[in-house]
Amino acid sequence: MALRWRKDRAGPLRPLPRHPSAHWWYTLDDELRAAGEEGLHTRLLALDLEAPDAVAGLPPLLLATDQGQALHKGLPLPDQEEEGPLDTLMARMRDGLRDRTLIAPVLPGAADCTLATGPGTGAAEVPLVPKDSTVIGVIDDGIAFAHPAFRMDAGQRSRFASLWQQDAQCLRAGSADVPFGHVFSRAEIEQRLQEAGYDEDRFYRNLPPIGKKGSGPFRYRRLHGTHVADLAAGAGRGDEMDAAPEKFPIVAVNLPTAMVSDTAATFMAGAMILGVHDIMRRTEAMMRAADAAFPLIINLSFGLGGVGKNGGHLVASALEQAMAYWHRRHKVPMRVVLPAGNTLQSRLAAHANIAPGRPHRAVLRVAPDNRGSTYMEIAVSQRGLKPDYSSLSVKVTPPTGAGVFAPAMPKAPIRIDTALQLVMTKEQSSATDKGFAQFGIYHGFQRDFSPVDGAVEGTGVEIVTVALPPNTAADPYRPLPPCGDWVVEIALAPGQTEARDIELRVLRNDVPRQINPLRQRSTLVDPAYRSFDDDGFPETELHTTGCSITRAGTLNALSGGAQLVTVAASFVRREQLGDYSSAGPGGPLAEGATVSLHACADDGPALRGRLGAGSRSGSRVRMSGTSVAAPLVTRRLAQELAKWHQSAKDDPAGFAPVQSFASRAPHHPAERSGVGGLPPDEASLDHSFN
Repeated sequence: MALRWRKDRAGPLRPLPRHPSAHWWYTLDDELRAAGEEGLHTRLLALDLEAPDAVAGLPPLLLATDQGQALHKGLPLPDQEEEGPLDTLMARMRDGLRDRTLIAPVLPGAADCTLATGPGTGAAEVPLVPKDSTVIGVIDDGIAFAHPAFRMDAGQRSRFASLWQQDAQCLRAGSADVPFGHVFSRAEIEQRLQEAGYDEDRFYRNLPPIGKKGSGPFRYRRLHGTHVADLAAGAGRGDEMDAAPEKFPIVAVNLPTAMVSDTAATFMAGAMILGVHDIMRRTEAMMRAADAAFPLIINLSFGLGGVGKNGGHLVASALEQAMAYWHRRHKVPMRVVLPAGNTLQSRLAAHANIAPGRPHRAVLRVAPDNRGSTYMEIAVSQRGLKPDYSSLSVKVTPPTGAGVFAPAMPKAPIRIDTALQLVMTKEQSSATDKGFAQFGIYHGFQRDFSPVDGAVEGTGVEIVTVALPPNTAADPYRPLPPCGDWVVEIALAPGQTEARDIELRVLRNDVPRQINPLRQRSTLVDPAYRSFDDDGFPETELHTTGCSITRAGTLNALSGGAQLVTVAASFVRREQLGDYSSAGPGGPLAEGATVSLHACADDGPALRGRLGAGSRSGSRVRMSGTSVAAPLVTRRLAQELAKWHQSAKDDPAGFAPVQSFASRAPHHPAERSGVGGLPPDEASLDHSFN
């Protein structure tokens, strides 16, 4: 086997190298096909948020499998409608500027509604709800929507106005109003409950096939989405939501497991944005039926890694755009609640300063049996306009003793929007032998999707992404990169004379463990890093002298927008923050990003987690993390937003600020605590240790 460098550049018909995780994913998919394995037949999602008439309900562009492959290979797109939406999008992308466009694969499989045949079961209808309703949206994985916690009227009726199961078999065919999956309306849920004799196991057994194997997630005893939805909107809390459940309808989206498990959120980003759009469309339909406007709150208990905070991340920008649309169009409040993240101790972020002749050497420790791709982003902290050439020179060295000896790298400086991949090929390889990627280096530019007032149009930061494939594969003959300590050396490119601050981030997304329990975690390594303080407790200081790894800026990449509520974790039994709860602010595109408030996600340091609904009636399970804190705030904030109907109705964006109910200590450090904490409810104080 021989090693060589393969270079791809973004061009007029090839935007994918500017979207590293999508390009990397297609690279690995091509390898499956080259090895004779069946590809995933995946469609490509192009979500354009820069269109002149962009609104929250802007439909996505779904490219067919052959169109996605052509885009990856830089070929003309087949069956492209002249002057259609895709043609307009491609024309705008030809200038080489990475704009407000999400390019991401989706994995619908049998759920693809465009491939379904037959008349279908008809469009999903929304129920008629009271005029003074407040809608609660939940986007998660594994929401057990037959659970009695989400029923009313003695368990005979569902509180779900609708639930979009994104990886269910499409049953509506031509009448479907979603690109894939199946939307269960309240009427269908109640009909299925009645047919199942209100037995949950029979209800789930009679559902259409869900997921790649058709078995669905509901066989698990502990489901992240069920626990989160119960804390956010479930019955049995003795509050206003229990007193009038019909006034708090739930609109939910179950994300596909395959999308959620991706390390870089390549799949999940598109699924989440489509989920937000679906919740808004269903809510608007209920509003038309009731001839009234409803406040809307969406709980999104997932944390993403990466550089772009404070609206810099495209998903966060889409959320901000959706709320601005809602306030402008309907003149009622809308909020999105997010977890701060659980990565304070995970060694995923580092800061360094490089100068001519003084590079920074980062050590990335990749665990064995790693079944997910590893991504590390290296960002120049200074903002600027998009350059022609990268100001950074990045060299990747495999672990010592691995026997991987890379040839000399292409000479720096490297053009922006260039993908370099070290590939392993046969000794006598042909021109068509693409080989197997051992790692990739992407020199790119991330535009600030939510620039501050007065900023020059198109400003952003340079980002170099290092990508490593899984080191475990089903094919025993596939040459895999080794585990161990990879050295990533970052230096200034030739011709650069000024010192630069850089920020490094390892992408690792907070997802339920049951989704991919065998995927290992990659971390940064620095001998000066302190894991414990002098008293033996986990260290929570944000900076350690002489150490490049930092706890500052470990916040969820979606955090920091004006209307995005970011929730940290604290304890019920003591006024103290969880030692895992992430911190802000930090780094480029993250000015002002910080925690909004904290809530009690753990009973105490010795008894982690909070009790919530298991997947079946009567079961209670304990889960911990900021994704548990977020729905507690969602529930309280929903009840505060419900007061809008009796208010002066003059300021939807500023109504019910979290400062009005976040009264609990601690209040410091603000980077982790926000303005304060949500006091624990009486039920949690009385039953915490049950």
